[in-house]
Amino acid sequence: GQSIRELKEDYFKEILYIGHKDSLELTLSVFDNLSFFLSLNDTRVVRQKLNEKLEIFGLENALDRIVGELSVGQRRKVALTRLFFERGKPLWFLDEPLTALDKESAQTVALLIQGQTKFGAVVYTTHQDITLDIEPTNNLTLDIAKEMTK
Repeated sequence: GQSIRELKEDYFKEILYIGHKDSLELTLSVFDNLSFFLSLNDTRVVRQKLNEKLEIFGLENALDRIVGELSVGQRRKVALTRLFFERGKPLWFLDEPLTALDKESAQTVALLIQGQTKFGAVVYTTHQDITLDIEPTNNLTLDIAKEMTK
């Protein structure tokens, strides 16, 4: 194999990372933020497709809204909207994907994760229960509170 340092952009085009901070530019619109992230992978999406996916998260007609005016949960949904367009990537890293989401949106994210396992791997961290109808290859559960009381 080749070193990641040698592969650079080719390597990073093969992974998706959404951290616990949404990495959204607060002064830009929802459309501008999503367009930027998707353009990093040469993905061009029309406004209608973006709006359709935002509607699934209950953010109808939010494309022109300034991200800084959205609630934390709404910003999280904007960041996670990328999942709909990044299905072909072989590896997703998601840090606390369910944080600040309502139950319906958390279920949508669970379904997206579940669907992604048909194309590649998903590595995620969470402090919340997530129900997936898949057999995890590796599932590491840390319960530090129990360890600390021993």
